Amino acid sequence: YGGRHPFDDQTTSTRARRIKKEEAVAVTSIVQPIRIHLDTTALEQAGAKYRNKIRFLEKYALPLATDFWKSALNVVPVKSGLQIQRSWCPFGLDSNPIFSPEGMSDVDLIIFVTANGDECSQINLDSVLASSFGCYWDQYSRPVAGNIDICFDSMEDITDKDLSYLNSANGLAETVTSDGRCRAPLGNNRTFDATMALELDCEKNKSNSSNSPEIVNATEHVQSRLKSTVETLIHELTHTMGMSFQDMLYYRDWSTGLLWTPSPKVEPVMCAGSTGTVQNIQMPSDKVLKSVSRKAGDVSYEVVTPTVLQVVRNQFDCQSLTGAALEDQPSNSQNCIEAHWEERYFA
Repeated sequence: YGGRHPFDDQTTSTRARRIKKEEAVAVTSIVQPIRIHLDTTALEQAGAKYRNKIRFLEKYALPLATDFWKSALNVVPVKSGLQIQRSWCPFGLDSNPIFSPEGMSDVDLIIFVTANGDECSQINLDSVLASSFGCYWDQYSRPVAGNIDICFDSMEDITDKDLSYLNSANGLAETVTSDGRCRAPLGNNRTFDATMALELDCEKNKSNSSNSPEIVNATEHVQSRLKSTVETLIHELTHTMGMSFQDMLYYRDWSTGLLWTPSPKVEPVMCAGSTGTVQNIQMPSDKVLKSVSRKAGDVSYEVVTPTVLQVVRNQFDCQSLTGAALEDQPSNSQNCIEAHWEERYFA
């Protein structure tokens, strides 16, 4: 970070107070939208039978998902080349500059997109499109590399005609990019749903101009699939960027740069749900995660860091909320505490 990271000097209480006092100035002057690089080498090697699905992901779904996070998340930019160890993230080609001593320039996060990994054979293929995790972190525990694995066999088929519909909107107002796609730019205070609605309108206008109900209906179906896929990828990117139980152990207080959990210890923990299961695991500090009981015999957990707490209170217009609830029905029997927001509240 070239000495520009606000956590570079965090050894004294004076420094901690100065960061807090100048926090607004520091955020404005230092951070910038996250720069995300996608490595789809392994995706492209999945096989000819997945050709259209690969194109659908590379040209449409993955760029929209990364655009969402570029517009939503700011980070302290990596000044020199981002370099990671291949032994931690064994994906893509050895020749990828990210593995070289010089690293890759103009990147804050690299995502290796793979296909049909081990998880795909162990999950319900009718409902799960992908899995993901972070695989490398900077000196302040921010994830800088991750993997998203696509389960191709759980995706609906993508036909040549589907791709043609997505690529057919030339010259349509501001929702068409320079390469002729219906793709409204994310940002400008526009929500993801509003963006997708603009793109659907763009396709409808193009389709309506040809007076073809068949094209209109097919386009709506393709756009619906695109929206669903992008939402899934946005979700998976969240897990690569720190929304995991393991990463919660390394959450920091932005105002001081200090870890909320400076010395994680293995301890017996009551797992979420109503099974009464206890696991011996490292547990984040109660400044990050707290257990709550919403009904007899049912244990749940809430994220309680100051920013999350204030955001969830504002979201529900309820300043008495104690935290943001996590799912109390683990998606995996090995998970003691989930890293998904409670579906009943946040879906």
